[in-house]
Amino acid sequence: MPDRLCRVFKEFRKQVSVKILHRFRSIRTLIFSVCILSLLIMQLVLFMYYSRSKTMIVRNNRSNFQGLIEQMNESVQLNCSYLNGMVENIAYSRSVQSYLELDNATAIQNDHAAILNFIKPFAEIQSGIRDIAVIGLYGNVVNINLEEDVVRTIAQEIPEKTLWYYTGLHKMTINHHEDWLFTVGANVYSTTDFTNKAKIGTVLITFNMQSIFGFSRYQANDQYPEMLIFDRNQTLAYQNVAEGTSTDYSLYFNQAGNYLQTVQTFNGQTYYIETGSFDTLGGHIVFLITADELVQGLESTKRWTQAACLIALAIMLLLTFLSSNDIIRPIRQFVSYLNGVRQGDLRLLKVPIHLNGASELVLLADEFNRMMNELNDMNHRLVQTSMQLYESELAQKQAELNALYSQINPHFLFNTLEAIKGSAVDENAHDTFIMLTDLARLFRYAVREDKLVRLSAELDVISSYLALQKMRFGNELKYEYQIEPELLGQQIPKLLLQPLVENAVLHGMEQNGSVMIWLTGHRKGDKVLLEVRDNGAGIDEKRRQEIMRQLRQHRGNQHLGLYNTYNRLTNLYGKKGGLVIRQMQGQGFAVDIYLPWQPTPSAEA
Repeated sequence: MPDRLCRVFKEFRKQVSVKILHRFRSIRTLIFSVCILSLLIMQLVLFMYYSRSKTMIVRNNRSNFQGLIEQMNESVQLNCSYLNGMVENIAYSRSVQSYLELDNATAIQNDHAAILNFIKPFAEIQSGIRDIAVIGLYGNVVNINLEEDVVRTIAQEIPEKTLWYYTGLHKMTINHHEDWLFTVGANVYSTTDFTNKAKIGTVLITFNMQSIFGFSRYQANDQYPEMLIFDRNQTLAYQNVAEGTSTDYSLYFNQAGNYLQTVQTFNGQTYYIETGSFDTLGGHIVFLITADELVQGLESTKRWTQAACLIALAIMLLLTFLSSNDIIRPIRQFVSYLNGVRQGDLRLLKVPIHLNGASELVLLADEFNRMMNELNDMNHRLVQTSMQLYESELAQKQAELNALYSQINPHFLFNTLEAIKGSAVDENAHDTFIMLTDLARLFRYAVREDKLVRLSAELDVISSYLALQKMRFGNELKYEYQIEPELLGQQIPKLLLQPLVENAVLHGMEQNGSVMIWLTGHRKGDKVLLEVRDNGAGIDEKRRQEIMRQLRQHRGNQHLGLYNTYNRLTNLYGKKGGLVIRQMQGQGFAVDIYLPWQPTPSAEA
């Protein structure tokens, strides 16, 4: 027996120790987690600072690039304007105009030397001009250096109705030396024949990059960062990066053929790219700088900051470990107290608990002792209150039972109606018998538990209702059914149409003293459309829209029949069911109902 008690005690102590250690680890883990979370927040702040600094550096770099692009664009625009003026001066000089209007081979040959002597001085005005050509429509070509076939081919690139046009780069041979050259050209029109506005020729000036950029295609330029210049055909015109750095220039374009303006990775290297366009020349300029070069000093600062955060975390964890005992020790004491209560030692509930440690835990023990004192008082009051509540509930149940006994049994009403019908037959009151029969059918239909009925059953009840009303109003009430036979088995909510028919009777008789009601129905695809219409005064469009808005906003207290019908349809069918009021001012009032097609061919209503 002592051995067994010893084993039980050891097992109990083991379980308690495991739970205490589990709680101990959980709290300490929570405190450590707070420290780690603090570090993560610091890292997040540092990351945001780093990202913001990086963004500012990128923004400043982009501004610098844009400034360089604007400077270069102004320079190119100025040089292009000079070339444009040169083209206009040649094209609309009197001698060139006269030459281009010649259509006689002899006259063309005679004026060839004069035109050549006229255009040569223009080529010597600005360095970089390699050729000037005047091309007529009758085989007359005058140029300085290029072959006539080359000149004619370039002239075909000049579009109609333009003052001047810059072609892309062409690889040309002049004096046995190959070079990549641009050409600016303009179609020439007669200055004497303004009526026909006919083209009489083309003037071309072929030049190298030196003429417009100030540096040659193969000239190194350390003034700018890595820079690429493309012509209008996306052909590389210039690069100041080392040869072979970028061999696939399609990397600088997206699928639509536009130049990239973002961060891209080429050959394992991340680049920040900024582009600009030369409006007159039709080309683009691309500046590139690697991410490493852009944030070179910022990365070093980032590494030192991360190291400092890790050291701070280690110090925080050590201090947390040393100071956590003031929290763990009283918690272990409190857990031991609760375990004793759970094991059935209720005497502990009457003994105050005292904790030593952090001030918050001492306050917790005081509040717990106060709560236990209040709980004992509350238990005493609860016993007394429970007895009073039981007696009150018993009286309430008895009252409800008496109320149930006082309710009228529907079978009693049916039996009473049947007795009255029998009396009407005995007294030969045929009309009274028919009215009681219709009334009994209406009442029996209203109290049945079915939520969905066949359309044929609803029409029978409506016929009984209209028959009762017709006994009252006589020939002043008329009605007509126009229902497709296949719809008679359609499932509809019980009493869906009867309130609408009742509204039509009441309002029609009230407004006109007589009324004609049409009840129609047809199928349209997977939907059934039912309509209740009368020949009353109707309503105007503004009133119709107001009623529909109230129905959609569930504010239909003034139109209870319409409101209930609309809510039943939307609640049962969702968006597949609904109600629409149609405007028929002066011709009556119409309500259209649509719901899903749900036939029950052989079911009994």
